[in-house]
Amino acid sequence: MPRRSFGASRGSPAEAIVVFNGCFCPVHAGHVRALEDTKRKLEADGKVRVVAGYFAVAPDHYVRKKLQGGLEPWMTAAARVELCRAVARDVGWAVSAEECESWKRCGAAALARNHAAHTELFGVRAEAKQGGVSRKGDGATAELSSTVIRAELAEAGDLAAQLAVVDGLVGRGLLGHAVGQCLKRQMGAALLPDELPAAAGTSPQSPSPVGGELPLRAGEHAEAAQGFAAEDAPECSSCVAAGGTETTGEEERARDDVEQETARKQREVPLQATSRSTASAPRRATPAQRRAHRPVE
Repeated sequence: MPRRSFGASRGSPAEAIVVFNGCFCPVHAGHVRALEDTKRKLEADGKVRVVAGYFAVAPDHYVRKKLQGGLEPWMTAAARVELCRAVARDVGWAVSAEECESWKRCGAAALARNHAAHTELFGVRAEAKQGGVSRKGDGATAELSSTVIRAELAEAGDLAAQLAVVDGLVGRGLLGHAVGQCLKRQMGAALLPDELPAAAGTSPQSPSPVGGELPLRAGEHAEAAQGFAAEDAPECSSCVAAGGTETTGEEERARDDVEQETARKQREVPLQATSRSTASAPRRATPAQRRAHRPVE
């Protein structure tokens, strides 16, 4: 376990991040419970303050080998990173994700990019081995696994039935609301509207903006933390999570075409109005026009 420096000054807690590595195909309530349990464990004695959590998402080749087959679009590393980043909206504190095979490498990169030099690094699985961290929680999440969720989706058959399964998982608290919305969009990207109805009996949580006025973000490095949150924890209603996946060149060109067409139509409106008003008013002929229309003598 990393050495704890207990903060830059006596009496102030040491800042830390926690990293959880896995496939997260998809990320579910059991994963979130383990991440939050680790945070609570580390902060229990008041000597550590967890400022962010990260999911280190396994690459496609690992998941493809594990599943022994091809990956559906929502199972790709990019999609799984996006789903994990959506967790931030469900828990209300700074959570992000990166594709990485090692939690230590993921954590080291996050520390170098987003956090102060003295920030400590802890792994969820390493802390769980020492006790005090619930692997999946209790009750409904005790037997929950991504394998079970994938099996339910496979048995559902068509897209409409699969979306109903996702709604059911959200309603039972096995998937976060933001994660569920993101997953539904990924499953039916070209067939669904931008905003899908929430599952019956559920409503999105409204945490403080990640990197906003959260107790976790107060302190000496709040400005750096806000910069991290803005880049790495986007909301999933647009499926571009805190620093969501980059758009492709084709997507950017399509978006530019739409914006240009909208701007062109907006410019045409006043021009058309001017043309109509001009057409309704009688025009006075110019001297040249009057000379051109004089009868020849």
